[in-house]
Amino acid sequence: MGADGSWGNFTIYQGGGLPELANDVRRDCDNDPDYFKFRQSDSTWCAVGVRNFLGEQWGIELYGDTSFVDPLVSIPGGYDVPYVVLDGHNLPEEYRGIKVTGPDDGDMALAEFEGGKETLTVGGNYFSTWPFFEVVEMYDIWLEPGEYSFHLERMETGIANLDLALYNLGDPYYGARNEFYQSASSNNWGAWEDESFTCEVTQADWFGLCISSRTDGYGEFRLHIHLDGSWSGDVSTDWHDPLNWYSLSVPDSTTNVVITAGRLSYPIIEGASAHCDDLEVKPGASLTLNHDLHVGGHALVAGDLHMADEYSVFNVAYHFYCEPGCDLDMAENTQIRISGNLVVETGALVDPQAGTFIFEGYEGSEIQNHDYRTSFHNIEYHKYPGLLHFSSYCTEDFAITGNLILLNDAGLQCDSEHRVKLSGGIYKLPGSYFNFNAGKFMFSGSNSNLTTTAMDYFNDLTLFDSEIDLQSDLYVNGELKIISGHLNLGSYDLYLQGHWNNHAGAGVLGTATGTVHFCGVDADQALIGDTDFPTLHLQNFFGELYCPSGAINCDNWQWTVGALHIDGAVFNAADIVSTTLRGEYIVDAGELNLYQDAADYVDLNAGITITGGTMRVFGGYPIDSYWPYTQDASITMSDGVLDFVDNGIYLYDGAYLLTDVITGGTIRTSGNFTGARHDFNPGGGTIELYGGNDADLGHGIGSSFHDVRIDKEADRQGEGAGDRLGQGKPVSSPTGP
Repeated sequence: MGADGSWGNFTIYQGGGLPELANDVRRDCDNDPDYFKFRQSDSTWCAVGVRNFLGEQWGIELYGDTSFVDPLVSIPGGYDVPYVVLDGHNLPEEYRGIKVTGPDDGDMALAEFEGGKETLTVGGNYFSTWPFFEVVEMYDIWLEPGEYSFHLERMETGIANLDLALYNLGDPYYGARNEFYQSASSNNWGAWEDESFTCEVTQADWFGLCISSRTDGYGEFRLHIHLDGSWSGDVSTDWHDPLNWYSLSVPDSTTNVVITAGRLSYPIIEGASAHCDDLEVKPGASLTLNHDLHVGGHALVAGDLHMADEYSVFNVAYHFYCEPGCDLDMAENTQIRISGNLVVETGALVDPQAGTFIFEGYEGSEIQNHDYRTSFHNIEYHKYPGLLHFSSYCTEDFAITGNLILLNDAGLQCDSEHRVKLSGGIYKLPGSYFNFNAGKFMFSGSNSNLTTTAMDYFNDLTLFDSEIDLQSDLYVNGELKIISGHLNLGSYDLYLQGHWNNHAGAGVLGTATGTVHFCGVDADQALIGDTDFPTLHLQNFFGELYCPSGAINCDNWQWTVGALHIDGAVFNAADIVSTTLRGEYIVDAGELNLYQDAADYVDLNAGITITGGTMRVFGGYPIDSYWPYTQDASITMSDGVLDFVDNGIYLYDGAYLLTDVITGGTIRTSGNFTGARHDFNPGGGTIELYGGNDADLGHGIGSSFHDVRIDKEADRQGEGAGDRLGQGKPVSSPTGP
């Protein structure tokens, strides 16, 4: 039994006494518990840690002497590398005790005492190799008041998984691993992961910097320690006055600048350009630019950034982070030029009413927005070959109150599911392009020309109180929604893969001669709202164009593939582009009115399904409609009306199939209803002849009618009718009931 009352296995050493932990020498721990003593003989920081070979979680206790009564620090199993730290600058030199405990049935661990005989200096860049089996390393470093950055740069060698922490404990001058100074700790997981942190020192003192490894392997690393350019503001607001900096020197391109709250005054840059490496504006602090500032690293702003002077430029060589508390304003003609990413966090107010964000360089950049208030005035993109991404990590919409400008060969890609609202225009120089793969783009209060190429496309596009004049074809892969304003098509074409949703009135396309192509892929499209189209072209593979409401008019109706589904709308086509009636038509409610010019025909080379409503076919060359003529056709009816207004119907017994599933409804014509087919046998419905002209009624042997209704001023059975070549065509009297 140990002196502290614990039970376990013990090792009896020749001559008696406890084994001593020598500086920087690892000792095996194969008993549970194991006891050691150590002595810090130098006025430096030191650490004692333990690590298991197999990742088991061991504990460690620090005692004030070797009697092992009442531990000063106790760390139970739970850390990969539990260790204790002591400030030898303020503690007497004496033996202290270490107790190491392992899990039940645990394996072996290593314990190490590191006396901290190495001293670091601010501004140094130290290269070192972490040895095999090393547990902890402790360094001494003297820090004056100011902002500091610590960066452990891990080389891609070995498997050492290093952690980094800074200590300044105060009385009683000892503590556990997790009692680091402020938040000065970094514990990234991974053998080649860097570790870094920043901290503010308010009182000069000796600090302890501890590195520990979670693995037994070796690895190379470089340690960078810098006094940031901390603003004191003790004299004035002049950035260029060295007396306003804790370092008593004006920052240059190698200085990391930190501006904290609670200063007597805050910096103003004027008279000459300013330079720094990284820039951090803390919450409650501010920075004013009346001249240019060149940031060679990252910019992190959680306070106020005022670009007060016209034409001032804020250059950021890497990323610009607008943190919670940021408040950004820009005067007319000011610029923020960014080579990396722009990230606007929740709680950052970025809504300048002037100025331009310019993305430049060669590598790609992204805009990542997380605050609902975010808006920019102008965004300009100069990069090539890298793209500007509206990031998929955006969690909020953002607005552009001015223009979106793409210079030569610049590319913009939107992967965000959120909305981008533009009040100005999109201006593109040769070779530039944009791809909106997701999200919604809105022209809001915009009055501009839009020039695009076949490389440019939107996902969802919305117009609100906007006048957009197309100067080229337009591609929309999602929904087009027009709330108010006009999309002036002119002579150009619109290619739409999603829904058409128009609330702006029938004349929304202006005086136009172009074509609107409904070209969905594997998905139905809806056509909603009163609209006058010049030419409407349906080219929807494996889908339909669904029209539930409104008055839809087109000068020309062109069909390639897909079904036109009328379910409450009134659809009027002034001319059928094809020489016959081609397409797939579904009428459940409402009206479908198709007009053919006198030079072409209304022969049925289509599939028609009617469950309600009315489908009318007008005009065409004055000869009966052949059912079918040059390809298979079908008619499925349970209700509603199919009306061939100006020509009769001839059931043509040619080479093509006519499939009829007719259980109700009315097929009516002002002309003849005759034919030679032997397979037309509707199970229901009515054949109606109407109008004031004489007409013939009949069908081929083997065919039949269900109900026939004659609604003419004078009826007679004719002798026959001419075909397309002026030859007689057979007419037989109806048979059956």
